[in-house]
Amino acid sequence: MSEFVTWINGKEYRRDTIDTEQTLLQFLRQQGLTGSKLGCGEGGCGACTIILYTPNKCATRNACILPLAAVHEKAVLTVEGLGNTTRPHMIQREMAGDASQCGFCTPGFVMSVYAAWRNGITEVEEVLDGNLCRCTGYRPIIDAVQRVCAMGDQCCRVRKQDPPTVPIEPTEMTADSSIESTASRSPDQEIIYPPGLAMRLRMSQKMVTFGGRVKWIRPVTLEELIEQKEINPGAKIVFGNTEVGVETKLKGQFYPIMIYAGDIPQLNYIQALADGVQFGAGVCLTDMKEHCKNSPDQGLQALYEMLRWFAGTQIRNAASWAGNVATASPISDLNPVWCVLDAKLTVASKEGNRSVDMSSFFLGYRKTALQTAEVITAIQIRNRRKGEFVMAYKQSKRRDDDIAIVNAAFCVELDDDNRVTQCSMAFGGMGPMTIMSKTASAALIGQIWTAEGVAEETTTNLQAELALAADAVGGMTDYRNALVSSFFFKFYLHVASEIGMQLAEEQVSAIAPRKALPYTSTQIHPTPEGKQCTGQAIPHLSALKHSTGTAQYVDDLPQVHGELHAGLLLSSRSHAKIRRLETSPAYEVPGVVEVVTWRDVRGTNQIGPVFKDERVFVEDEVTSCGQIVALVLAEDQRTAQRAARLIEEAIEAGSFYSPSRKLEKGDAQAAIASSPIVVNGNCYIGGQEHFYLETQAALVIPKPEDAEYEIIASTQSPTEAQLFASHVLDIPAHKVTCRVKRLGGGFGGKETRSNFLVAALAVAAQRCGRPVRCMLDRDEDMIFSGQRHPFKMHYRAGMDAEGVLQGVEIELFSNGGHSLDLSLGVLERAMTTINNSYHFPASVVHGRVCKTNLPSNTAFRGFGCPQGNFFCETIIEHLAQVSRIDPHVIRRKNLYVDGNVTPFGMEMEDTPLVRMWEELVVSSEYMARLQKVKEFNAVNRWKKRGIAIIPTTFGVAFGVRFLNQAGALVHIYRDGSILLTHGGVEMGQGLHTKMTQIAADVFGVALDQVHFNETSTATVPNTSPSAASVSSDLNGMAVLRACTILMERLQPLIDAHPSASFQETVGRAYNERIDLSARGFYATPDLGFDWTTGTGRLYNYFTYGVGVSEVEIDVLTGDHTVLRTDILMDLGRSLNPTVDIGQIEGAFTQGLGLFTMEQPLYLSTGMLLNRGPGGYKIPTAGDIPRQFHVALLKDRENHRAVHSSKAVGEPPLFLAASVLFAIQHAVRSARRDAIHDCPPLVMDSPATAERIRLACGDAFVAVENPRLNKQAWCFEV
Repeated sequence: MSEFVTWINGKEYRRDTIDTEQTLLQFLRQQGLTGSKLGCGEGGCGACTIILYTPNKCATRNACILPLAAVHEKAVLTVEGLGNTTRPHMIQREMAGDASQCGFCTPGFVMSVYAAWRNGITEVEEVLDGNLCRCTGYRPIIDAVQRVCAMGDQCCRVRKQDPPTVPIEPTEMTADSSIESTASRSPDQEIIYPPGLAMRLRMSQKMVTFGGRVKWIRPVTLEELIEQKEINPGAKIVFGNTEVGVETKLKGQFYPIMIYAGDIPQLNYIQALADGVQFGAGVCLTDMKEHCKNSPDQGLQALYEMLRWFAGTQIRNAASWAGNVATASPISDLNPVWCVLDAKLTVASKEGNRSVDMSSFFLGYRKTALQTAEVITAIQIRNRRKGEFVMAYKQSKRRDDDIAIVNAAFCVELDDDNRVTQCSMAFGGMGPMTIMSKTASAALIGQIWTAEGVAEETTTNLQAELALAADAVGGMTDYRNALVSSFFFKFYLHVASEIGMQLAEEQVSAIAPRKALPYTSTQIHPTPEGKQCTGQAIPHLSALKHSTGTAQYVDDLPQVHGELHAGLLLSSRSHAKIRRLETSPAYEVPGVVEVVTWRDVRGTNQIGPVFKDERVFVEDEVTSCGQIVALVLAEDQRTAQRAARLIEEAIEAGSFYSPSRKLEKGDAQAAIASSPIVVNGNCYIGGQEHFYLETQAALVIPKPEDAEYEIIASTQSPTEAQLFASHVLDIPAHKVTCRVKRLGGGFGGKETRSNFLVAALAVAAQRCGRPVRCMLDRDEDMIFSGQRHPFKMHYRAGMDAEGVLQGVEIELFSNGGHSLDLSLGVLERAMTTINNSYHFPASVVHGRVCKTNLPSNTAFRGFGCPQGNFFCETIIEHLAQVSRIDPHVIRRKNLYVDGNVTPFGMEMEDTPLVRMWEELVVSSEYMARLQKVKEFNAVNRWKKRGIAIIPTTFGVAFGVRFLNQAGALVHIYRDGSILLTHGGVEMGQGLHTKMTQIAADVFGVALDQVHFNETSTATVPNTSPSAASVSSDLNGMAVLRACTILMERLQPLIDAHPSASFQETVGRAYNERIDLSARGFYATPDLGFDWTTGTGRLYNYFTYGVGVSEVEIDVLTGDHTVLRTDILMDLGRSLNPTVDIGQIEGAFTQGLGLFTMEQPLYLSTGMLLNRGPGGYKIPTAGDIPRQFHVALLKDRENHRAVHSSKAVGEPPLFLAASVLFAIQHAVRSARRDAIHDCPPLVMDSPATAERIRLACGDAFVAVENPRLNKQAWCFEV
């Protein structure tokens, strides 16, 4: 076997042996380079982004799917190699401004931006298309990218000068060696290409082999590759490992022999031919894209169009076109193009070379004409002739970094009379492989392209030839069938335009290219007078730690002595009996120590946040997929996970929870009966995955003395983690300490569900007497942790002829899952927000939580408010369509004013909604833009625009009275430094930054004189969860009180020595034996609502917002672009405008996902289908508004919160529904063009491309009012 050598951050690492199943990410983290994060394990989120670099190029790669063996004799750069908090790189400084919140994804963004900067790439979407962020909303990241790109001429690579360098001597490093210190290197000096590697590569490279459970072979010549394939015909050939890495990680595939073909120069070339071009099999997609970009050839331009939207940059840098062809994916973006271009593959074996037409290469699902001993070596395509026209199209759930729903390529050749002489049409996503149309293509031959009826006849022929059955794999069959016709129609019009046919003005929009609109934004907020810290726009205090990769999360902590890793066996059925649990196969795996089940629980196995209706470990019956059946404890994570899958789980494979809820005000039935305008109907809003970038993670450490336990967890509820652990361990809570430094995102998903994992790990630690760690993989997390509650509404509403609401009757049903968790609280908030910001004179609202055999749904940002608000706005839209009154008129007439009473009996006071509405109408130019939208729609048939303005009113308080409390502990040390702690958890919302500002102001010291250490149940007990948007309110008041107590003790000394410094005053206080430690406590006054009587104060106050969004939809595909969004929020006196505006933008973008693209789908077994970024799509940087304007309302006070501030975390999320209702506006215009006497449209959420397309109702779809997509293959719940 061969010696392994690689260079990381300029230092050499040598190993006699390596684990060939280990990824580069795992290796990096073993070396203490924890800046690179595991966010998904499938190359879909970018948190693991590193750089493979050469003397003249930086290429980002996903370390989570990059085999360690593949970086043999390569140079790797990680975020730690750029700089540290003392000497950060310029890009790290830029990202540390306002472009980081939880920070988990930030190192990956830094590496992507750095590579783009070094490579001279300035297009924002291309820079960021492989990275996801769930916190920031991308706007500040885009701003940082644009600032960096503006500095491009400062890069030595662009100036064609050698970079200033610091020589780095090759040094042999061991597994526990520390990383290179960057203290000696200036941040404007780039790491040079390692001299040792350059010297090594100047010598001839040799074939290497690494052994282990998987044998890794790296040939360096084509002859060696062919020979190894002949010897090992079953071996898997990999280039970038982008497909195989996912198969082995997530699908349990095992390939005992891997042949790496990425280091063969004979395969990595692009050769111009006399009549075309030839690509070697090793050419990566990025290089192919760059070659095609400026080519005048239509065939290469079609390839470029598909490559633009093919995955993300990191995947394109890794994947080869040959690997993509060989996988024979039925939704490959490239294969339809190859087929219509008459591309010819060259394949080689010991028998020699042969040529294969791409049109005959695919034989069935994942089957090709490639023989077992053959390898693909090249592909050749010819130049297009005069009269040939080529186009390619793709539609996916999300524009950037997404697989196709349907893709298509067309090539037609016309003679001088515009008669079709040749025609090829190929489609992906319409069968088990790439499908070539035969019947429809043949029928076109001989027809004159511009003849009447050609387009209609061809679309009819295509439907007859390719139409999918309703139960076809992949679902969305109506949509996929419609896309076939839509794509051909686009192609038909494109060719017609090219040959000089005069298109009608309204038809031109069908072929108008997508414009790369620039990103612009504004952030407007009041600037406080004076020198105080509160109110200042201060970046997140940990932002530089985030951007340099030095901020630590649970799984970044060094390994504890004796630590074991837990692998979860989760139930795979929705409802079944466990007849047998066979654990012996797990014990046969080397490294496995123990299997833990419910029998190992010494305390109680039945726990829950409110109702104790859930088991930590399943006993004899599973009631949902994703329940913990057993834990496998092993010496490392991969062994634990592999052994857990070996355990044999032998299984035999309309209910409601109590209580229900009711809110009643006035006589709704009579009010509706007397109304001249009445509507009724039903509406649905789907669930949403939290998709925090850091998955659920915890470390439980047993202490030998006094049977104590220490928990380090990624939880929003440290006290609940402490109590859950004490219950299952059967020990008092004072022997359990839970510590939280920071979370890589939470959004409610770590309020309760995280603590079930903590409890299971505590049982395991008690069973073995050793520390136990677990960080869930993304797919495990999505199965295990629950989601936002799906809701359904039945409604009946009345309005007078002037647009004034009279009364509503509503029934709400939420899907709670297999346990109650927090579902009752979510239902209650949905019911109390069902009127959004409007006065309902009479209303009755009934609510029930449905019990289902699905994972227990839980808290999610908004906690029922987005669902309730959405239903309210749906009723408004329905009334507007029936009455023919513009929706904005109805909304404005019914806005809350002071003195109005809510359906839950709370009188509105100090209500600025009317002022905010009118200010935003003016600042956003709403009326002028509305008119322009109407004018645009009048002359465009296949592109439509829409605009909508909506308000939101969010009640601030925990719905349960006792949770509205908080504590804080403040110490002043003799040197004048201040240590602050409180009960809140930092998860990206800037809580600790705000608390530090409050403390600094009270003491009159600089911000850096105050330090927050961590949240711990040992310092502040009985904490409430960091949730409900009240953490700043509650903890801020507690911190203020603690600091005030200390200042009152110091005040006599200050009065006596007014010129003394704070440090001197503290020194005197110590000498005078004055207590320099204080505890503050706060409980929100006057709260308490009784659901049985409907009386009492439910909320402390309200946060208000208004938003306007404008969109453009593609009628033929359902695609949409958010052109502009304007938001105005009432946050009182903001504690920190930078943090608060970041929360607004982040909440809006998360809401954008909820209302337009995020769609959890389930199989009939109850198993979640799309459980990772490959199938579940959250917004990317390319999805946010191209113009994004956020402003805070001026001159506002709020005497019910600290320093007159207001809560911000959740309220802005619903304003993203303005995008959905703008989409509805655009769709209604399309429907009026297509449907005579168009009926009212009620769209469910999310407004996916599928729903948009089918709702447009033209001849290609013939669907007038699509509602839930009743898919036989998969479904929403």
